Amino acid sequence: MLDFVAIDFETANSGRDSPCSLGAVIVKNGTIEKTFYSLIHPHDSCFYFDPFNTEIHGITEDDVMDSPELPEVWKNLVDDLSGSTLIAHFSSFDCSVIRYTFPLYDLSFPECTILCSRNVAKRQWPDLLSYGLSNVAELLNFDFIHHNALEDAKAAAAIIFEAARLQNANSCEELAQKLQLKMGLFQTDQYIPSRRLSPRSSKSIKIPECLDLTNPELNPDDYPFWDRDVVFTGTLLSMKREDAFKNIAAAGGRPQNAVNKKTDYLVMGEQDYSRFSNGEKSSKTIKAEELKAKGSAIEIISEADFLNMLGDKVTIPQNTSSDFKDEIYLKGIQPKFDESLETLRQICAEVIEPQRIKMNQRKYFAVIELDGNKGMPICCFFTKGNSVSIAFYDENNNQMERCIMYKYDALYDNSFDLKNLIRKYLGIPLEKPPYEDGLVHVRRRGTRIEFSIDLEQLQAQKKEE
Repeated sequence: MLDFVAIDFETANSGRDSPCSLGAVIVKNGTIEKTFYSLIHPHDSCFYFDPFNTEIHGITEDDVMDSPELPEVWKNLVDDLSGSTLIAHFSSFDCSVIRYTFPLYDLSFPECTILCSRNVAKRQWPDLLSYGLSNVAELLNFDFIHHNALEDAKAAAAIIFEAARLQNANSCEELAQKLQLKMGLFQTDQYIPSRRLSPRSSKSIKIPECLDLTNPELNPDDYPFWDRDVVFTGTLLSMKREDAFKNIAAAGGRPQNAVNKKTDYLVMGEQDYSRFSNGEKSSKTIKAEELKAKGSAIEIISEADFLNMLGDKVTIPQNTSSDFKDEIYLKGIQPKFDESLETLRQICAEVIEPQRIKMNQRKYFAVIELDGNKGMPICCFFTKGNSVSIAFYDENNNQMERCIMYKYDALYDNSFDLKNLIRKYLGIPLEKPPYEDGLVHVRRRGTRIEFSIDLEQLQAQKKEE
């Protein structure tokens, strides 16, 4: 029988221990028996709403102030989930919410198997460009409101229904078997993730043809990665991994898929670099650190550093297909991106002499350097949605601060705060805010500073002036 419980958590912030809503679809014998939805008051230890998360799902602190905490909410699903199959799209996220939040309340893990609807979609429809929930739902002509927990759970359930129909599968176990998927498992004190049985074909990227380093006509000084072995980990924002390999080869280096004793550089994509800063490390990072401890000359560098080293040797235009597949969306953000970068350059120029500023711009990614390689680089890029992310690095490319503006206009209205951050790192005295206290809301989270501004109040104040 096709029995399962499709769930979806939304979180208040980047911490997996901060669920703020839960949606569930309970399916018995191939039919939706009931649905469930509730807001959740996060645990006091992690009660913080990241503006970025709120921008996505629309839930605020005020919304959950009188809502029950997780134990009270979860008891509505205990009986239905026990002995059944938990379905979630990108199940590792939702399962990590359970893994990190349940211990806060001394709750036992549910007794159930796990199947990821994203993995199901990858096996069932292998030619899709993206397997995000909205993309797969569009393929199924399933209308829903993305990032509403119940709506997302319904969409995940719809994927299982359609895949089971096409595979003529009468249970989740049979569906997993036919699609060569290994079901995960939750037990009282154990978690085994759902996964695909065979490795992804894209795991190892074909090594492009490299330069002939024995050619006497080639000048090593013209090639920034001359005779260097380079490995990548994480997701690059500036280009696809295949294009990064080609760039390394064109710059005189040898791109590789795995870290070993010969590796000279490990380039960490943005996702891995942020994980690294928070203490979580990829297997490649761990291997690199082990080699470093044994005396290897391997160096871990950021994507910004990688782009700086390439300089004019970038031969493949940036490809953002992994994050931005909608050409209409691309055409919409390009003018805003160019305009915002120019604004950021002007902001820098108001703090220090313009000749000390160097901009290395790609299509949707840019690096702004102060005082060249010896100064402070500022890495500016866009995430999907109307948000700007600006990261500040020290001379060793260690991320010091990170600002996220959640509207394009905020780059202009928060220019004062950006100037003061730049002044801070250059040792220049800070300026007094040109507006009243309370208009700008600042939050610090680890190495990241997030701030937003009440534009209506600011506009009203300007009118009064």
